[in-house]
Amino acid sequence: MGCGASSQANVGPVSRNSSAGSPLREKYQAFDVDGDGVVSKCDMHAKIFQDQEFQELLVDAGRLKAADDTEEALRIVDDVRNSKGTFDFDSFKKLTQKTSNRKLFEEIDVNGDGLISKAELSNKINRDYDVQERLHANSADGYQYVFEQFDLNGDRCISWEEFATVLAVDGRK
Repeated sequence: MGCGASSQANVGPVSRNSSAGSPLREKYQAFDVDGDGVVSKCDMHAKIFQDQEFQELLVDAGRLKAADDTEEALRIVDDVRNSKGTFDFDSFKKLTQKTSNRKLFEEIDVNGDGLISKAELSNKINRDYDVQERLHANSADGYQYVFEQFDLNGDRCISWEEFATVLAVDGRK
C-alpha cells in the first residue's frame, strides 16, 4: 500500500517542548517530512529512504544488517513504537540507546570477534569509571559479578544478544 492519504496512519505527535533544540530532538523532528507536526507512517517511510544517517543508526544499533534494507528498517521502527502504538520521541530515544549499547559492546570487544571475554570486560571496567557505573561494577570484583550477570548461557563469553538482553531487562543505560 502506498503513502496516499488513505494509507497514512498517524504514529505520534512531534512534541516541541522543553528539549526543543537538542540534536536528538531535531533529528526526531526531521521525521515530520510534510511539516504537519505528526510523525506518520508515510513520514517515517520517506525519511528512511532519504536519510542515510538514520539507516546507519539502525545498522550501528545492531538492528539492521544493511542500510539499504528499507523494509526491515520500517519493521524495526514499528517494533520500537510505544504501548499506544505511536512513534514518539521516547521511542526514538530507544533507538539511540540501542546504538549507545552497541558502541559500548564494540569498545569492550577489543579483538572484534563479536564476543566479550572475561579479560576484555575486566580491562574495560578497570580503565573506565563510566563503564563501571553504567554496568554496576563498583566493587573490586565488579567485573566478575557483571560477567556472571551477562553470560546468560554460561559459555564463558558474552555475545551481543546477551549484552543487549541484560541491558534491556535490567534497565542499565
